[in-house]
Amino acid sequence: MLSCKGSILTEVPEVFDVYKKACEKEIKHIQWATQRVSSAKGAYQLFMKEYK
Repeated sequence: MLSCKGSILTEVPEVFDVYKKACEKEIKHIQWATQRVSSAKGAYQLFMKEYK
């Protein structure tokens, strides 16, 4: 799952569209996160999933 942070990606649709297309070209079966979650919480969740 991929989520975007940062004002350029979240506030400028043209930049996000280019970024999204590039990611979808390189990463097969990508899922986009729709909820806004802090980066720290996302990192914690990944850690817990990997090292549980």
